[in-house]
Amino acid sequence: MPAPVLLADLDPMARVGMLGILAAAGAEVVSAPKGADLAETVQRVRPYAVVLDLDGEHTTERIAEVRAARPETKVVLWARREDVMEVLDPGTTAPRLVVGSSPDELCAELVATPTAKPEDD
Repeated sequence: MPAPVLLADLDPMARVGMLGILAAAGAEVVSAPKGADLAETVQRVRPYAVVLDLDGEHTTERIAEVRAARPETKVVLWARREDVMEVLDPGTTAPRLVVGSSPDELCAELVATPTAKPEDD
């Protein structure tokens, strides 16, 4: 099973909508309540991606928490406009803007594609 997607600091409507879209795509989705210890949650859940509210007042700090806890985790910044998101890929410092974000594009960014593992001899 692919690594989960962690939804953090999203408003309730965005959380419910995103949960439905990702669950329908077969993703395991974990929600962190607003104000939760994000670093601890990221270390415990080990998500493929974390979705944060782009308009949050502490977004920069929250990105740093995710990066410090698990640098290989993708960070997606979700805007209140439903057709825009910014994606901060692991190992990068500048997000890339994804405009016209459809549910399919959202799933393509957030749902990990399992990679083939070499057979054990």
